[in-house]
Amino acid sequence: MTQQRVDDVAVMSAVGKRYGRRAPWVLRDVDATFAAGAIVRVAGPNGCGKSTLLRVLAGASRATKGRVRRAGRCVGFAADALPPGLPLETEAYLRHMAAIAGVRASRDGDRSARLVDGFGLRGMVGRRLGELSKGTAHKVSLSVALAAPARLFVLDEPWSGLDEASQAFLVETLAALRRDGACVVFTDHGERTAGLGVDDDLVLEDGRLRAGRATPSAPQVVIVLRSDAHMADTLRALRGVRAVREAASGGRYDVVTDAEHSDQVLLACVTDGAHVVSVRQEGAAR
Repeated sequence: MTQQRVDDVAVMSAVGKRYGRRAPWVLRDVDATFAAGAIVRVAGPNGCGKSTLLRVLAGASRATKGRVRRAGRCVGFAADALPPGLPLETEAYLRHMAAIAGVRASRDGDRSARLVDGFGLRGMVGRRLGELSKGTAHKVSLSVALAAPARLFVLDEPWSGLDEASQAFLVETLAALRRDGACVVFTDHGERTAGLGVDDDLVLEDGRLRAGRATPSAPQVVIVLRSDAHMADTLRALRGVRAVREAASGGRYDVVTDAEHSDQVLLACVTDGAHVVSVRQEGAAR
């Protein structure tokens, strides 16, 4: 069994997970060690169980077998969506979740305020969670997770739905956490981590975790369109969108999406009035 060292933030030993006694195994005999001061990216094909792996690592879901050991009780965990149906205003939710995580105004208040400002949430504090766009709700989830006084931060698709300014702020925030000795584990397609640097790449395939970069998966589709910045932010929040890149001339965007969701993304572009210039398929996604 893997032994936990002093500088290890978390250790997974022979972890297996399935949802029901006769259900297939989502995770199989996963062994992994997560060290202090490391940025770890988990990759793998769609539906392979990456979100399940992160939930088990964070303690949001219990392993069916095996063991997960963590240094400290607090984990900064951001799922890919807020819990549905919460009848709370954004500010009340932030305060409530901060209290649960043990955030103290005298000790951690500055970081909480920086997160709210950095993600542009000041104007949303009076809004109910159900009124927020998907992208804004994701920023709220990230703010809650990253404010936690934790050594382990587990983020599911953290760049999904973020505008360019928020993406840059997230990179700066994760880099600062690494300098402070925290471990950050996240899933992402890898296209929006420029400037951050990744210490360890892990790949989940057939329920098993291995070291190394992910093998090429399904091809990706690039939709070239003319639209405004608001439309670009809306597209970033759509399922399957991996990147929205603005051309130097302005007003023109390359929307990179996986082939599986390209039809839905293209329909959203046309429905919202964007002018589609071209659609092309590129090689395997990285």
